[in-house]
Amino acid sequence: MNFFIKNIIIIITFIVIVFVNILLLNFPLLNILSYESSALNGILLSFLSGLFWLASKAKLKVTNRIVLLVIFYLLPFFILFLSTTYLQLCPLDDGLNFYLVLTLPSIIVGVAAAEFSYFILTKIKYFIFIVLWLILLFAFLPELIFNPQIYFYNPIFGYYPGVIFDHHIEITNSLILYRLSNILIAAFVIFSVNIKKQPKIFYKTFVITLVLVVPILLFRLKPALSFATDLKKIKNELNKELVTEHFKIILPASLTDKQIKKLKYEHEFYHYQISKQLNLNYQDTITSIIFETGKQKKKLFGANNADVAKPWLNQIYLNYNNYEASLKHEIVHIFSSKLADGFFNIPKNMNPGMIEGFAMAIENDYDGYDIDYLAALAYKNNYKISLESLFSNMSFFANASSLSYIYAGSFFKYLIDNYGVKKFKKNYNNADFKSNYHKIILELEREYYKYLKSLSLENNKDIANYYFGRVPLVKKFCARATARELIIANELFLEGKFQEAYDKFKEIYNYSNSYSALVGSLRCLNKLGRTNEAIKFLESKIDSFQESFHFYFLEFLLADFYSISKKYLAAENLYSKLIKQNPHKIYFNQASLRKDLLNTNKQLLREYINNLSEREKIILELVIKYPSDYSIQLLTNFTNIDTDDFYYRKEILQQALSSNNFSSETYFSFSKFLLSFYEIDEAIKYAKIALSQSDYRSRNIIEEHLTKLNWLKKTSNLNS
Repeated sequence: MNFFIKNIIIIITFIVIVFVNILLLNFPLLNILSYESSALNGILLSFLSGLFWLASKAKLKVTNRIVLLVIFYLLPFFILFLSTTYLQLCPLDDGLNFYLVLTLPSIIVGVAAAEFSYFILTKIKYFIFIVLWLILLFAFLPELIFNPQIYFYNPIFGYYPGVIFDHHIEITNSLILYRLSNILIAAFVIFSVNIKKQPKIFYKTFVITLVLVVPILLFRLKPALSFATDLKKIKNELNKELVTEHFKIILPASLTDKQIKKLKYEHEFYHYQISKQLNLNYQDTITSIIFETGKQKKKLFGANNADVAKPWLNQIYLNYNNYEASLKHEIVHIFSSKLADGFFNIPKNMNPGMIEGFAMAIENDYDGYDIDYLAALAYKNNYKISLESLFSNMSFFANASSLSYIYAGSFFKYLIDNYGVKKFKKNYNNADFKSNYHKIILELEREYYKYLKSLSLENNKDIANYYFGRVPLVKKFCARATARELIIANELFLEGKFQEAYDKFKEIYNYSNSYSALVGSLRCLNKLGRTNEAIKFLESKIDSFQESFHFYFLEFLLADFYSISKKYLAAENLYSKLIKQNPHKIYFNQASLRKDLLNTNKQLLREYINNLSEREKIILELVIKYPSDYSIQLLTNFTNIDTDDFYYRKEILQQALSSNNFSSETYFSFSKFLLSFYEIDEAIKYAKIALSQSDYRSRNIIEEHLTKLNWLKKTSNLNS
């Protein structure tokens, strides 16, 4: 009994660490040695180590305390090590590195905070420690609130990368340098407060002042050291700024005058349109930051692919190469800040379903489809979710993201159409459906699903599978480790080391069943001249991807392998199957092109499949000789061309379109192609033809496109 009383602090610390880490085994991403578990243990161990250090300072020798800290550090490691290797069967190297770089320095920081608290005033050392620890933990908040960034370097948890959707998180030189600086500062603090056993007031005051001032100065220097990003740093990187009536647009200096003009007026058009849709006059200047590449955006902002808005800063962050797909969506987020009085100018319950559903409802465009169409398609093919849970907790991220976005947006669009935008705006802030609509959300959900059932549409299960047959990140197996290993394998592939790449892809596939690893290994086999082996392997695996969006690419890949190995009948059957399935226009168009080439020029088909650099040229020749819906649509996807090439292609495409009648999608794609070089009058002409032939799936999207073109023409004329 005396043993337990004397060692109660050690026992409690031991129990808490073990209990928390056993609890983590129930959660994806946390049940292995990973970035997530390392950062979380960094938080836990820095706090417990600091408390333990204070409690045992007068009872245990320094060497004994250090030994116990090492034991505390190793406890989570062994639990997660066993889970990683024996339960989850994931690779270790990535997790080992994160545990070393993130967790270990956190313990040292916790001890330094404890020593400093003891040094300031022994009587209230625990209170001072807790306050100081909380300040360190939440030191990222000023950067989140005031800076154009969503990544953070922090002395307690080490690093937050920005968004969970970027699967791969790297241990960079910047992170290592930052953690070394944490250790050095912590060591300096420990040394400074212990160098004198009975320090005088002057010395204590000097040390306290120094220890408080130095971190503040370093915090201010974080942007210069690449540990943070402020607006000044972004302006220096992007080099160009454009001011319009409602926007300050920070953009790459590499853009042409026409690209800048298009960017400028599209910003202003969506501002005008959203103002009308919401009956909301938004006068504050919005800062729009357009990054040149995803790599640049990841480095400066913290997200590679995800486009983001910070409503409280009136800032949006986009990639230039796909800004058109999300510009309106992100501007809606800024407008929504005028309707919410919660923290960060978002709804009080901070529910992502409310936030994203609002933007989707006003945008009403998901990959070129009306969101009601996709929601009805999801519902009719048993991709269903509970709207009550979607808007009351964090289940938004437990579903495939496409499912959550589309249902949330379509439901809110239904509420606007049937109950008016005024009630919708009020409900956005408080999510009190009963008070605002005089119905509980379950009643509204039943109404909404009844509406979806009533929609007359041609059901296509393959479109539903393509958009909704996806796995959320939190349900993926060894997600972070797989992403890292895939990068290594892909680099080997690009270097032409196909056998090494194959071995790596196969290793990844064996522990993760990763679709990307499967595709990588198949492509390696093809490059190694083992196409028949690739066919057999793919034929044995493809059925396991049924009812997922991956299935269609695997069908496509298998058909290409059949073509390469001259099994033309099997190839034609699969291309025909994909055309009939029509899960997405890119598959329909590519399968149609390949099928026609298979029947007219088999050698050209094999060249098209094997030689990526020749594809654009082959498509151009097909448009000239045999114009079709698929060849024209494929050619208009190539917009990264110079002005001379644009006008050459424009002439060819106009001649092709005058030779026959084509689909609404073809005229629409050509109209968008013309807009990319700001040929407004011609774009309007073809948008009108597209609209006249459109159906319920995309009519609203083409109508908005035509409205935008007319507005751009009118506004450009007024300003010319």
